[in-house]
Amino acid sequence: MGHTKTVLECVNPAAEITDESISVIKKAFQADMPVRIIVKGEEDLLVLPVVHTCSGEFCYHVWTAKRRTGHCDCNRRDKK
Repeated sequence: MGHTKTVLECVNPAAEITDESISVIKKAFQADMPVRIIVKGEEDLLVLPVVHTCSGEFCYHVWTAKRRTGHCDCNRRDKK
């Protein structure tokens, strides 16, 4: 998986944000970077707990599902 140091997995059904997914996201912020989270199911809503969990000045999150790619910049000043 390229230069990824940590690979985590979770299951997240459509239209949900599971406790398992939130736990994995929290683990990702404590893990050796870069981290890849493999989501079995839907990943689109998981950007919400990523933004909520991000504690640094900057967080970068990319996901791909078929041809979709997203980027989330979590600057703490914007998280009011």
